[in-house]
Amino acid sequence: MTDRTTLVTMLEKLHSTNADEIYLKMNKRLSNFDSSWIKTITFDNGKEFAHHHKIAKDLKAKLTLLDLIPLRTKEQWKIE
Repeated sequence: MTDRTTLVTMLEKLHSTNADEIYLKMNKRLSNFDSSWIKTITFDNGKEFAHHHKIAKDLKAKLTLLDLIPLRTKEQWKIE
């Protein structure tokens, strides 16, 4: 996780990309911060963030989901 303002990055070793493990690790790491420090949390649409509502609720933070554009093929990225 990276804080957008300070660019502080927090790492946590994961044994899988299981949504339950991600939920527990994020809560463990972020619960050390006062709730006034965490304003928003942005998640992508990966299955590992299935508990995004619970994480945001536990931390009293506003939830944001990324609307990712589909990946483009190599041909679409070519410079003419």
